[in-house]
Amino acid sequence: MKRVIRNAESGMTSWKAAGADAGRVPSWGRDRQAGFTLIETLIGAFIFSVLGLVLVQFVAVNAALLTASARQRDADAQATGGINRIVALKPADDTQSLDWGDGKTVRLRTLVAGYYDYVVVPHPGEKTELPQGCNGWPCAVPPDRQPQGTDILFVRAWTVSTADALRNIHQVRIGVFPSAAAPSGGKLGGGKSGAAEDAEVGIQPAPVIGPMPPTLDAPEAIAAREGFVTFR
Repeated sequence: MKRVIRNAESGMTSWKAAGADAGRVPSWGRDRQAGFTLIETLIGAFIFSVLGLVLVQFVAVNAALLTASARQRDADAQATGGINRIVALKPADDTQSLDWGDGKTVRLRTLVAGYYDYVVVPHPGEKTELPQGCNGWPCAVPPDRQPQGTDILFVRAWTVSTADALRNIHQVRIGVFPSAAAPSGGKLGGGKSGAAEDAEVGIQPAPVIGPMPPTLDAPEAIAAREGFVTFR
């Protein structure tokens, strides 16, 4: 703020700063600036909070997608490897296990002894030796030979039918299902086998197989394969 001063003798006009009032911001101006600063701080905090939530959700969704993708890859590999296991077993014809439909949606009808197995992995924190014949985890084992300290990752069930008896060609189909399809629900109870020799080597008793739910409510395969093979 400046003050106008007129020199009475010379008649000249000059400007002079108004002393203590120069550069002073009125009190109402200071309050207004403080208010703007508070609002800007709140808006900034809100924006950072929203960005943080979006980032957390983004990371969670991507982690879930990666997990699902890895699970699907494991299921596909177990379906493909299961075909070789069926060829090695050379089972007789049986088509009870699967409701194949059009091959796009494969459901589990029932578990038939000799026509299904478990794909197992070590329980977190457990130091479990690989079963005989397995090169690494996950490992496929007969349902009555599931080692202690393992959880069921998948249930594999298959069917066999003769396509050409003269040339010994068979149609095999296999479905890989979630662990919940197992009678035990995929978890190892931790108890000992009823047989003393099995208890000593850490083998679970064979599960009791019962009828599966109606087809529409039956477990759906995560992966499935079919092929025509020769049993030699």
